[in-house]
Amino acid sequence: MVVIAEIVDKMSLEAWLKEQPKEVSTWLAHRVAMRLLPIWWDLVLRRRLGRRPELTALSVLRGNLISGVALPLPASAIVHAAADAAYALATNAATPNNTTGAADAAYTATYNAVAHVPGAAATTNDARGFAFFARDDAANADAAKYAAFENYGDVNDAPATDFIWHLFRLDCIAISSGVNLDRLPLWGRGKNPLAEVWAKIKERLLVASSSRSDETTREAVGVDWSFWIKWYDDALEGNPPNWDMLERIALIDPKEWDKGAARVNFLIGEIEKEFAPDVVPYADVITYDQQYHSEPRSELPAQTLEDARARIEDVIEGLHKMGNQYPELGEEADLLARMLERYPDQAIRLFEVCQKVVVHVGNHLAAGVVPRDDNRVGDAIIDLQNTADDIYNFDPEVKQVSDARDARRFERLNDAQREVVAQISEAVAQNSDADLADEMREDANEVVAGDDPEGETKPARYRLGSRLTRIWALGGEGLKNVYKALGLVGTVGGGGTALWALIKFLIGF
Repeated sequence: MVVIAEIVDKMSLEAWLKEQPKEVSTWLAHRVAMRLLPIWWDLVLRRRLGRRPELTALSVLRGNLISGVALPLPASAIVHAAADAAYALATNAATPNNTTGAADAAYTATYNAVAHVPGAAATTNDARGFAFFARDDAANADAAKYAAFENYGDVNDAPATDFIWHLFRLDCIAISSGVNLDRLPLWGRGKNPLAEVWAKIKERLLVASSSRSDETTREAVGVDWSFWIKWYDDALEGNPPNWDMLERIALIDPKEWDKGAARVNFLIGEIEKEFAPDVVPYADVITYDQQYHSEPRSELPAQTLEDARARIEDVIEGLHKMGNQYPELGEEADLLARMLERYPDQAIRLFEVCQKVVVHVGNHLAAGVVPRDDNRVGDAIIDLQNTADDIYNFDPEVKQVSDARDARRFERLNDAQREVVAQISEAVAQNSDADLADEMREDANEVVAGDDPEGETKPARYRLGSRLTRIWALGGEGLKNVYKALGLVGTVGGGGTALWALIKFLIGF
């Protein structure tokens, strides 16, 4: 019996696999394919593989996606999708004369998915079908292993082969320990030798909507690649994906996949619209009847809300008394008073302003403009934090929003994105009632002006992103009017796909 520490070559891996469940080799094949994916994508974008239409990134992307989905969500439909993807790779991308290790690995992963998912008709015998190590053509194991490093340098100053087997052992240890491999970064804790390659690929894809076809393939130009970028980034970092959504994407009709990236990525966007609202809930309901309207939701008991308001009023009074001595505290009192007057019955808003003022006062203390030894300041912080805690603990709507917001990780917006955020928000505001219009503009101004997406502007960015996501998902006449306000035709060709890509970036989806 081979132990994991003895896995150092093809024979020892095959011996270990013989003692494992069938799906183990599929997991390993999938992770090999995912590690090597940037090589194929880079070559496609650089046109090193020629101009043959079948040599596209999409075929390998599809194979990698389906082979990953087939394991956590086994179903007969996935088997058929995997079989079709494997056939497409075998007949198009993964031919001996026109392939790379990346394409071959994707083929093997999808082939194994067909063989190992319960109910599949295909069978395989040699080393649980780990054919990636058994092929003798130009894309055999050695070519696949070393292609990743031949042009991109060594890995941790160690021979590539040693590092590859080290990664296999890490995966095998995780499997034996019951750890889900979707939570394990593709390259473990070691250096990703293809990090620079992937960074350049992302850069090309983000500007793929330009007309500079000399720098990108025709497949990339004008296509929203944001789903695939996020999908691969999550795999690299070990962030588990939304498997239900990936299953829906994997089951897109093969005939649609044959139509190319523009069509497939549009359909992916349509599927994302169904799942995104659940990722960024907010304590209101957005409806449209000639105008967009926001109806607050709250399950906070009336007595708890009344107590919260009374406590906030006491804090306002106390901070105002200290305002002459410490002007900054007077400003915080004014902020609390404005929000309490404007949103007396909205638990989520009172929760947010309490948290905001706690942070503000803490910053004043850190800056030395407010003394640390004044107990009145400490009492105010405690009262506000207790108020926020009570609202969080007794209102499930607020708890859901707060937890979802904390789970999001927002990247900084560039200048172009800030401009589009402002334009979209204004277009929605023009089609909303007065209250929602004001809030859309205020949140957009805060997001555009701020430079701390994980700090003070996060509540505004989350709220704005949540509302835009749900407005996008509503579709219909309201969204058409938003397009008109933006000077766009109300179709995908008129810019809808690009807007959805921006909204996804805004919410970190």
